[in-house]
Amino acid sequence: MSQGKTQDKAVVEHLEDNQSATFSEDVEATKQNRGIDQEIAQFAAQHAVEVDEATNKRLLWLINKRVLAVMLVTYFIQSLDKGTMSFAAIMNIQKDANLHGQEYAALTTIFYAGSLVAEFPVNILCQKFPIAKWTSVVLWGITLALTAVCKSFAALMVVRYLLGTFEAAVQPSFLLMTSMWYRRAEQGEYVSYWYAMNGLQQMVGGLMSYGVSHINNPNIKSWQVLFMMLGIVTVLWGAFIWLYLPDSPMRAKCYNDEDKTLMVERVRANQTGLQNKVFKREQAIEAFTDIQVWFYVLMQILNTLPTSGIGAFGNLIIKDGFGFDVLQTSLLSIVQGTVHILIVTFVAYVARRTKQTLYVMMAICVPMVATTSVLMAVPNGRSTRVGLLIAFYGTFWFNGVAVLLLSMITRNIAGQTKKSIVLTMSLIAWAAGNMIGPQVFQTKDAPRYRVGFTVHLAFYIAQIIVFFILRLILARRNKIKVEAAKQQGRSGGEVNLDNAFNG
Repeated sequence: MSQGKTQDKAVVEHLEDNQSATFSEDVEATKQNRGIDQEIAQFAAQHAVEVDEATNKRLLWLINKRVLAVMLVTYFIQSLDKGTMSFAAIMNIQKDANLHGQEYAALTTIFYAGSLVAEFPVNILCQKFPIAKWTSVVLWGITLALTAVCKSFAALMVVRYLLGTFEAAVQPSFLLMTSMWYRRAEQGEYVSYWYAMNGLQQMVGGLMSYGVSHINNPNIKSWQVLFMMLGIVTVLWGAFIWLYLPDSPMRAKCYNDEDKTLMVERVRANQTGLQNKVFKREQAIEAFTDIQVWFYVLMQILNTLPTSGIGAFGNLIIKDGFGFDVLQTSLLSIVQGTVHILIVTFVAYVARRTKQTLYVMMAICVPMVATTSVLMAVPNGRSTRVGLLIAFYGTFWFNGVAVLLLSMITRNIAGQTKKSIVLTMSLIAWAAGNMIGPQVFQTKDAPRYRVGFTVHLAFYIAQIIVFFILRLILARRNKIKVEAAKQQGRSGGEVNLDNAFNG
């Protein structure tokens, strides 16, 4: 659905009519200006300024080595910290902490309960405070390290809830940062980069789990070492990004004023706003009455319920359901991570080339339906476990759906108030789906959890239907926009960008 190339062209077409003012005159005029955020007004030109390809590449390099690098490492660490419980499960944390029945599943559910409760205030505060300072990495690192001293279900529930609360800022912050620093046509690609860190986490986590599982000390368990080690690394990284990551193009002390202006101008064609700390009531109403927003909410629930169930129980299914031992299961996490990265990269590439995001999302649901059916029907056995493992990896296409959904939200929602509300609604739905997901895997259904996979199958089929309906709605909207543009005497791709920052 992205029209990035069309919009970039629109900037050039619009510039041909606005070459009378010099670059510095445009910036000065904007500083005395109209109802846009004052920080943006300091650096945005009054009329759209063309950024040539060589300059664009230079700016991207400056942005990537500061912003993208931090997002990649931070999301990797967050994914690793969040997934540590899955590795601890095959190191017998259930036995050491006296967990029974659904208590292990509850540890994942309570994590997302913390995220759900925190999402609304976190998203509001992301708009009010410097975004790079609001990721609370140090706090979640301390909480993770404290997990090592928990030896009861109650204690684990407390630290897992706090961990979910402190990590709630990461995804909304990164989505806002992606829309702030990158062009609309680039956003799907860059979201896929940091989202792919989930896969790298599985690879590195598998190796760490393999190494730590060899610890045989009566005074400290291997899972305790894992939590302490990752907690300390997270705290150190959190202290680093506080100093290194710029809050926005306008506040970045690491760039000169001309580069700041060019960075602001290169995202003008997004027409989704860049920053505005003023709450706009009309945008809030629009957020709650726009049907596509409610489709995004529904899509989040339909996709995250299977995702979280697999995330919490995946290693247990491989170990107990398919018959692999602890060390083999740890090493197979490397394969899991590789599959995740390949899927996310491939899906983002295809969506970018075809510009048919929802069709791609529909297509990748088909292998999820097929492989889940295999997991439900094929019995256990040494002759079938490799095939079952391959089918299990085939369900990982849901990661492709997740990254395309995130990129659609950043691209298609304009206005900072509306975007903040939509992100909040979407991430609350994300947390709700993740809370419910582990609960469909009941202890009585172990080790293959066929009832859980039956629920997943129904959700995959529902996703195909929802994606198709949303595409019909958006196609109709686009047709109406093109007709309206023609009636105003403009071509469908020609857009006036003078008010692009009035978000």
